[in-house]
Amino acid sequence: RFHVVIVGINKYDDLSTPSLKGSANDALLFHDYCMQDLSVPVDQIKLLLSPTGDNLLSTLQDIPFPCTVPTRENILNALYDLHDNPNIKSDDSIIIFYAGHGQSYRAADADYECTPCNTGWIEAISPVDRNTQKNSELVPDISDREINVVLGEIAKKCPNITLILDC
Repeated sequence: RFHVVIVGINKYDDLSTPSLKGSANDALLFHDYCMQDLSVPVDQIKLLLSPTGDNLLSTLQDIPFPCTVPTRENILNALYDLHDNPNIKSDDSIIIFYAGHGQSYRAADADYECTPCNTGWIEAISPVDRNTQKNSELVPDISDREINVVLGEIAKKCPNITLILDC
C-alpha cells in the first residue's frame, strides 16, 4: 500500500521568485503514474499544486481530483498527516514528490551556530508563499533540517519512505 504527497509549483506569490513552466505538469504526471501504474487510490494521494502560470495545463479548477495550494503550512501539514494517519501501517510505502524551486543558504547566514559538526550549507524547498508576509514575518523556505525531523518522525511509524526532489 502506498501513501503519496505530491507538490508541484510553477508560480510563486513572491514576484521576485521566477516562475517555472514544468513543475505542476511533472506533479500531475507523477500523480497519473501513482494512480495508473502503482494503483494508488485517490484518497491516499495528497496533491498540492500552485496556479500553473502557463498555458500547458488547464486551470486548477479543471483538475478532476482534489488539490491544495502548496503553502509552507499546507506542505508541512501534508507531511505531518502521514505521521498522524492511523491507516498507514509499518509495512506500507510512502512517496513524497516535490517539483519546484530549491534554495541553498550558508549555515551561518541562516542563524545557525557554526561548529565543527554544523557547518556548510542548508538546502531548502520553496513553498508557494515564500518571502511573503504572514503575521508580520516573512514566510521561510522549508529547510532540509526541518524535512529531516519530519521524515524521522514518520520513519518511526513507517520506515519505507521515498523522497523525490526535482528542484
